Amino acid sequence: MKKLRKIMSLMLALVMILSFAPVSVFAQGSERESAPLSWEVIENNTQRIADKLKTVKSQGEEDPSAVLTGNVRVSIVLDAPSTLDRGYSEKAVALDPEAVNYRESLQRMQDDMASKISKEVLGGERLDVVWNLTLAANIISANVPAEKIAEIRDIEGVKDVVIENQYEPQEAEASDDPNMSVATGMTNAQYAWAAGYNGAGSKVAIVDTGLDYLHQSFDPVAFELAIMQDKARGSEAELLTATDVSRLWSSLNASQRTSGGPEDSYFNAKVPYGFNYVDRSFDIEHVNDTQGEHGSHVASIAAANRYIYKTGDDGSITFKNAITEVRTQGNAPDAQLLVMKVFGKGGGAYDSDYFAAIEDAIVLGADSVNLSLGSASKGFTYNSTYQEIIDGLRNVNIIWCNSAGNNGSWADETTLGYLYSDSANLASGGSPATYSSTMSVASVDNDGFTGAYLEFGDDLIFYTETSGYGNPAMVTIAGTYEFVYIDGPGVDDNSHVGKAGDQFLALGSDAVSGKIAICNRGDSSFFAKANAAVAQGAAGVLIANNVDGTINMNLTDYKGSVPVVSITKADGNLIKSGSESHEFSGSSTASAFTYYTGTITVGNKVGTTNYQSKYYTMSSFSSMGVPESLDLKPEITTPGGDIYAVNGLATASSGTTGGHDQYENMSGTSMASPQFAGIVATMAQFYRESGLEERAAALGFTQRQTLQSLLMSTATPLIEEDSGSYYSVLKQGSGLADLEGAVNSKTLVFMNETTVNGEVRKDISDDAADGKVKAELGDDPERSAMYGIEFTLNNLSDEPMTYDLDAEFFTQDIFAYYTLDENGDRLTNEDGSYVVSTYLDTWTAPLESSLTWYVNGQVFEPYPERLEYDVNYDGHFNEDDAQAILDHIAGPANNEPFDEEKADLDGDGDVTSYDAYLALQLANEEREALPVQ
Repeated sequence: MKKLRKIMSLMLALVMILSFAPVSVFAQGSERESAPLSWEVIENNTQRIADKLKTVKSQGEEDPSAVLTGNVRVSIVLDAPSTLDRGYSEKAVALDPEAVNYRESLQRMQDDMASKISKEVLGGERLDVVWNLTLAANIISANVPAEKIAEIRDIEGVKDVVIENQYEPQEAEASDDPNMSVATGMTNAQYAWAAGYNGAGSKVAIVDTGLDYLHQSFDPVAFELAIMQDKARGSEAELLTATDVSRLWSSLNASQRTSGGPEDSYFNAKVPYGFNYVDRSFDIEHVNDTQGEHGSHVASIAAANRYIYKTGDDGSITFKNAITEVRTQGNAPDAQLLVMKVFGKGGGAYDSDYFAAIEDAIVLGADSVNLSLGSASKGFTYNSTYQEIIDGLRNVNIIWCNSAGNNGSWADETTLGYLYSDSANLASGGSPATYSSTMSVASVDNDGFTGAYLEFGDDLIFYTETSGYGNPAMVTIAGTYEFVYIDGPGVDDNSHVGKAGDQFLALGSDAVSGKIAICNRGDSSFFAKANAAVAQGAAGVLIANNVDGTINMNLTDYKGSVPVVSITKADGNLIKSGSESHEFSGSSTASAFTYYTGTITVGNKVGTTNYQSKYYTMSSFSSMGVPESLDLKPEITTPGGDIYAVNGLATASSGTTGGHDQYENMSGTSMASPQFAGIVATMAQFYRESGLEERAAALGFTQRQTLQSLLMSTATPLIEEDSGSYYSVLKQGSGLADLEGAVNSKTLVFMNETTVNGEVRKDISDDAADGKVKAELGDDPERSAMYGIEFTLNNLSDEPMTYDLDAEFFTQDIFAYYTLDENGDRLTNEDGSYVVSTYLDTWTAPLESSLTWYVNGQVFEPYPERLEYDVNYDGHFNEDDAQAILDHIAGPANNEPFDEEKADLDGDGDVTSYDAYLALQLANEEREALPVQ
């Protein structure tokens, strides 16, 4: 074990969140000049804004109930400690008689309090209790008149009364077209699968809109086949069974709110538990409410099966590999799913709804809990009561995986697209992801696409299908068709369908009927374009985007019965370039326009393409940190762009086991979070079966601490292609999760303390004890000269380990922005000074610092002489320099920086493969380690 401390003399460090200041205290900023500004009204929907504002709690308002009327959902917090706070282990709460008795005593206490509130505050009217939380909290969740909150708070035995926040699923409106079969490759999940770690024996709790548990990707027979294979390979996977659920039933919050029994909550081996916490029923499907299929999509990203079970017309049974058959499987395909529906016919997802589910996940032994939900308002951390409770669950061996939010950056809202330099709050995420103990997961665009496609010549065109409007899937009309592509909007506004301005009407049914009708986005609604094409007999409709990227279309008023999908602007141009061009000269129904004709084939299968990009792109919708707590959020990144996974609302086609068999693309950090929840489940199996549990326990670390440390410390920091610098830690956290790196790591990093000018800001008793590998120094308005970060490297192997130590620091660049007049000259104030504003860039800039390493109290020099062989100018010497030499020999086609003089390691005047060999040997050379104290 080695203890190390970094002492830095610098203005900002990689993981420091400091106050903002004038330009002079930062590294020198660049100067930029602005063109005259023009304005465009994007949206004017005051009702939508008002609806959002209803959920916002003013940070300066002491009692929000003072401005509320009617019944509101509140949490009545009682004085007595919860069961876990009393010291009982989460593993014993269902079986330890003392723990059971204590929970029952809290229940009786809450019943007495409810009666007291009814008598003293509500005039004898019964308190409308929703939940009695007794495991991790001592809370009565109830609906009460807002004007009675203060009276309830004054009752003896009541610690506080807090208004509960209501959440929504974190699904983005944007679409960036990644997919699961590529996504799992980005996180190197396949390496863990190949080693036999598929999440067997792990349990993932999905707190969401429910599950289509009959879908083929959750089939219990296919799941049991995979478990049999796992056990044949030596896995010791123990599944949650119906007997287990029955044994634990009375300790579950679900048992309080239904007349049913444990047998109703057990669905099958893949889904051993499910409950609807909003409607208080066992209806966990999507079809009986309007909350959408979000939960099925999320659950499949975490743990969709690795086999698809099918029955043939002759009754034969086959098992197909899911990746090759349907192009998707979960990150932990052999894990079980605990389905906790918190959005239902009764709305849902108040604080107490998801927390009741969390308490039950603890009792049921979940390894990870996925919360793809959050507050809609940027930058607000709601409900300190629930934050304190969840933050107090660090000793529970569950990792709370939470979507970081889909609010993008505050820079998206500014005129110029930059952050204001004097902003006091950069955070755009919301709770519960902002709570200290949750693992806030950001989204990176997936580096590929999976989905149904069109064939145009030798090219495949992937389209975006927006479901839920009654329009059938495009694959239902598979075949080859003639098409007509109007290089225009199809209809010029919503009122002109069948009237003047209708370009489809101008061409007439003879030109459109039975064909694929294509037009461009713009001038009219998507449904108007589709209705205009269908009115002329189109067999299907394609709408080409008029800007880069993809679109999810609003087809609310679509009246047709043929498929309507969208394609990218680039693919629209591809079709036009390979088609026959025609000119329509104009008529009473439309002005002159160009249109194209040709043939196109609608495929009946799913295809995949992998871009193999050098740089990955952080999703534009992914929320930035840091919240007012100054905790570093988000903490890790996984793919979440437009993920191809289960469609829980689509109807079944032939060849299934009775459930659905459809898939779709969705976007959001909602998709990134279950990627991580599945990764955690896979790592939990690795923890149990590889000997890591024993090694970690010998060092004094829990499962939660160990897995969070491994996953954060092995994440790969992402670089922004345009700037060539790292994405801000406020955007990506520790970087892209790497399951291969986590499984193969021989080192456990444990944070000890951070200091500012020698004063301890955080130590082992704070968040560092959670196993998260991050250093937070809090606020430092004095811009001190000395910052310290102390951490311990723990050897998980039986062999001595040596370490190369280096550090990189960067900050958000501040620059001056000059306003120009119409002639392009800088505007001046009355005193002759320029009209200038200062902005904080979303890009990062390298930051020089004076750095000293201390290892076991001794100053350590990390072999700076090796930098003389840094041939690729990245500030390091490692295997990448050997590869750079080989690439240079092959031909410097990419014009990457390269130093031929440094690359000539043998000094013979020529750069050869032998120099690459010497570089590789030197990069991996064993060096004397400092003695461990």
